[in-house]
Amino acid sequence: MITTIKNATIVNDGQVFNADIVIENEIIADIVPEGAHCTSDTCFNASGCIIMPGIIDTHVHFREPGMTDKADIASESAAAAAGGVTSYFEMPNTKPQTVTPEALEEKFMLAQNKSIVNYSFFFGATSGNINDISKLDRRRVCGVKVFMGSSTGNMLVDNKNALYDIFSSSTLPIVTHCEDTGIISENARRIRELYGNEADVSLHPVIRSEEACFKSTELAIELARETGAQLHVAHISTTKELELFDALSNKITAEACLPHLIFSEEDYATKKALIKCNPAIKSKADREALRKGLTNGKIRTVATDHAPHQLKDKAGGALQAASGMPFVQFSLISMLSLSDKGILPVTRIAELMAHNPARLFNVENRGFIKRGYFADLAIVRKSDKWTLDKSGILSKCKWSPLEGEAFDWRVERTYCNGKCVYDCKTGVNAELKGKEIDKPIKKRKYDKEKESLEIPNVLRQSMQLIAVFPMLAVYAYHAYCHYEKNESMYIHRPEKDLSIAENFLRLLRPDTKFTELEARVLDIALLLHMEHGGGNNSTFTTRVVTSSGSDTYSVISAAMSSLKGKKHGGANLMVMNMMDDIKSHVKDYEDEEEIASYLSKILKKEAFDQKGLIYGMGHAVYSISDPRERVFKGFVEQLARDKGREKDMALYNNIEKIAPKLIAKQRQIFKGVSPNIDFYSGFVYDMLNIPRELYTPLFAIARIAGWSAHRLEELITTDKIIRPAYKSLVSKKEYIEREER
Repeated sequence: MITTIKNATIVNDGQVFNADIVIENEIIADIVPEGAHCTSDTCFNASGCIIMPGIIDTHVHFREPGMTDKADIASESAAAAAGGVTSYFEMPNTKPQTVTPEALEEKFMLAQNKSIVNYSFFFGATSGNINDISKLDRRRVCGVKVFMGSSTGNMLVDNKNALYDIFSSSTLPIVTHCEDTGIISENARRIRELYGNEADVSLHPVIRSEEACFKSTELAIELARETGAQLHVAHISTTKELELFDALSNKITAEACLPHLIFSEEDYATKKALIKCNPAIKSKADREALRKGLTNGKIRTVATDHAPHQLKDKAGGALQAASGMPFVQFSLISMLSLSDKGILPVTRIAELMAHNPARLFNVENRGFIKRGYFADLAIVRKSDKWTLDKSGILSKCKWSPLEGEAFDWRVERTYCNGKCVYDCKTGVNAELKGKEIDKPIKKRKYDKEKESLEIPNVLRQSMQLIAVFPMLAVYAYHAYCHYEKNESMYIHRPEKDLSIAENFLRLLRPDTKFTELEARVLDIALLLHMEHGGGNNSTFTTRVVTSSGSDTYSVISAAMSSLKGKKHGGANLMVMNMMDDIKSHVKDYEDEEEIASYLSKILKKEAFDQKGLIYGMGHAVYSISDPRERVFKGFVEQLARDKGREKDMALYNNIEKIAPKLIAKQRQIFKGVSPNIDFYSGFVYDMLNIPRELYTPLFAIARIAGWSAHRLEELITTDKIIRPAYKSLVSKKEYIEREER
């Protein structure tokens, strides 16, 4: 079955563009320019519509089993379909609670038979089911829900030791409800004393206060950092909590829910307990901070916390009315209304409600409009204003806090797994059923041909390694800065049209900016470090390990291990350390006599590292001069002028002039001593603001091209293991029998 959605305005992955979508069975087979010829069985004209990835609502309460008087999987998944939601993650506070493998399996069976859209379920944590948490099937379960202050039944976990064990045991994302029980209980006691059991619902945010939210969220983040757990804090409701989150972290993230984005405490006057929820809707300032968090990265996902109650249960005030409200059917159009108000772009809605849920919860092939992905699509149209009333509500409870609100947007159609599950003209197709969300364990994509020594395969492996080395080095450095230095982690994507040097600078720098000169000088440095024959330590290692018949990855690992030492790949770092030392002892960089005096002390093992070496001087192969250094120096001088480092350049020039004479005199070397390329490379990296931790990796980024060439040459030209010759210096001795010794 082939379906074409024509004339679509697609919102996906930060872009808005026009194209036709071709669906073959369940999958997006192609995305083609508008009007391109394609053969299909059915066609839908989406002219005037926006098409977004189907919404993944990561926070719903569908009440089944046990509370089907309020809602059930069939009714609420129908409401989801009508709202452009194609996948949902359901919470564990049902009856029975989803805190055992048996209860979890029951939910999956119910959904298989009843859910119109795709589904997964959270497992509820208790103090007594930690062993079950560690054994959960990561392919099926979306995450572990921890109630740290509000719960149903025995799922409240507020003991720090128990929480630590849960956080340590879970290999799945942990989603927390963060409100401190002690603070809430004390606040409720005071309100009851002052106002009795009929306390007005406007006092709900006084009971479930900012302090209660912040204290619990702070604890959750502390535990996540201690254990390394992936944490997603549900329904953030305060400005103060937002300050705890790093916009760039993918390990500790925050969710906002629609009620906290739409309503504020001012709305209690008209909406009463209809908008009572946990955590409580708070101040207008909090709402504005949350809205700002949608665009500054502090909020990573938007969900609904869809929690239907019968209308009678919403009677009463702060201490009596049930907490929770239905929202899944109207989440997308509510977010589009916020977009119309200039609060966030429509591309960000797709990010918050589809892309990021898929990323954070490892949902495979959903959450984006891409070839090969499931055709989960929400088609929305902006039209004349309409007012929401009970007649349009599909949730079983048949009410909404949005009743009486006017909207411009409608969900025109919803496609789930390539099938139209909702059409605004015909309604929900209840005959269709969703799928269990595929959440596979992230498999490491090992090279299937890693052992093959066929030349085309080795060439492919070499080219791939050359291409990814800069990214591996920079990403590793940013991770090191984040986890070891508590600094921000910057993850920029490489650009295919940029050179290795340009991409290296782009990936490294927080603002991704670099000049043409900077990239040119780094490019020259990489080119000159690439190769100078097979006699150097790491290249010889490459040939030796290659000769044994080992695979490409083992060979390159061996080469890197050999490169690491300060006498080889770390030489430029030793030059920089030495220059730091010289600068601390030489006051006048133009005073050749002062410079010569201190260099003499280094040679005599009286200064710096007491090794008697002037690093960067001399080379085992290039005795007369290092041709690489001769080429490089002109670019170094050009960069020094551009960076205002002429004074430092003068010092380098004077050392280059003075050191060879001193070395020749001290060591009685008559063949000549000249600076090698390492003498200047560290200086260049310093001027480029490249951290010293990356100096040796940069050498590897350059030299892997040479290693690869030598490996290929070794494989092509010979098929014999390298066995270094040696001569024993042990004198011959007569053997003495053991008993006679």
